[in-house]
Amino acid sequence: MPVVIALAVMRIKGGDGILARVFWHCLAAIGVGLVMGLVVYRIGMHGIVEGDYIERTGSYSLLRPDKWTENLAVLPRTWIKLFLSHTTEGVRITSLEGLETLFSLGVSIVVCLFPWYCLCRYSKLGFHERIVLVYGVCVWIVCLMQFVLLRGPLDRLIYNGLLANFLLLGIAVVRSCRAKTRFTWLGPSLALLLALWCVYFSCTATWKVERTLINDLETHCLAQGCATYWKANGNTVLAEGKVRIAPIKLWESGKVAPWHYNSDASWYSIGDRRDDCFMLLDAYEWNMAREAPNHMLFNLAKDHFESQGLHVLVYSGQHWLKMLSGKIFAYNFNISDRSRGCTSGNDRRLIHKGGVSFGPGMKLSPGQRCNVRITGRNLGKATLYVYGVNGKRVYMKPEYRKRDDSELSFSFVPDLELVSVEVAIYNKDGEEDVVLYSEVLDAS
Repeated sequence: MPVVIALAVMRIKGGDGILARVFWHCLAAIGVGLVMGLVVYRIGMHGIVEGDYIERTGSYSLLRPDKWTENLAVLPRTWIKLFLSHTTEGVRITSLEGLETLFSLGVSIVVCLFPWYCLCRYSKLGFHERIVLVYGVCVWIVCLMQFVLLRGPLDRLIYNGLLANFLLLGIAVVRSCRAKTRFTWLGPSLALLLALWCVYFSCTATWKVERTLINDLETHCLAQGCATYWKANGNTVLAEGKVRIAPIKLWESGKVAPWHYNSDASWYSIGDRRDDCFMLLDAYEWNMAREAPNHMLFNLAKDHFESQGLHVLVYSGQHWLKMLSGKIFAYNFNISDRSRGCTSGNDRRLIHKGGVSFGPGMKLSPGQRCNVRITGRNLGKATLYVYGVNGKRVYMKPEYRKRDDSELSFSFVPDLELVSVEVAIYNKDGEEDVVLYSEVLDAS
């Protein structure tokens, strides 16, 4: 868009000349490029679930008007922070970090003011330099609009673009003023400023490569797993592809699902492999999963160890696939739910006389078989109902494989699309509590 605007402005102001002759050719070439890019994008994204990542960044969604004024108020502070590589609080101004901060502050001011300085010299610039100037100003306007109206906080991606824009404008101005003696210092000064900036940060930048996690995974013969996005792709690159970690989403309910953004669909299958697979959880995700109503992450895991501050849950290949399907539910009896007349805790649930345990409210498709296994005590004295909701309550008959005081194993197949499937366990008139140790529903 900045290129198109620059060409249009110069076409209007320039009138005739070479731009007048090639303007429509340039416009047509840009238009064809845009159309081809969209076509390639649509073809490449066919069959890929993009998710809400782009929308959540706000790149194409306007913010509320009150957010515009908030973003304008923090614009100067955010702009300066773009150029700082560390916190400035408590830094002595005479130290190396203090001098670096002052230098960074100067660069941020120069980069901010330079396009407007060039705009003031518009009439003294050559024809080609004016095109570059209009283009540069358009880039600035687009970045400011994105910050104020659309996205909010500036990030390092915009920082790179603005520095490149600054360099391009500098070259254009130096080129225009090359014949004027009083501007001979400008070119070398700009070049020296950018060179010092780049060399300094190239020398001081550090890339901490910690391979403890990768080494531990290889020691346990784990070559395929999953994790939330930022832990998945980064560690896959760090392992040079020897360990493949597929990105996933993890909800507060304990449900897991593949996240196909920047990933390969083949990473979510195991083929003929019989090796174990794994899942990585940080401390926050671990605690969230422990408190989730769906306890399948821990119910299906066969091993657990910690490495580099992360929890590693190990699964058999088939259980790993079941977990990714999101169609398996294992009750967490350490938390209360909407059941009545029950006590939950210590990895069990007590159904007192007259009480009922509900759940889990799963969605099932017609003909989709669901296998259920419940373990506990006094189960033979309980009354069990299986029903779903499709405008009205629809009851299903369980096909029992085992039914005694310690275990209830059965399956059922719905004939209709059911929004919420419930397994209700009643202790209608038993003198003793019905105790549930585990309850797993597998519709994968």
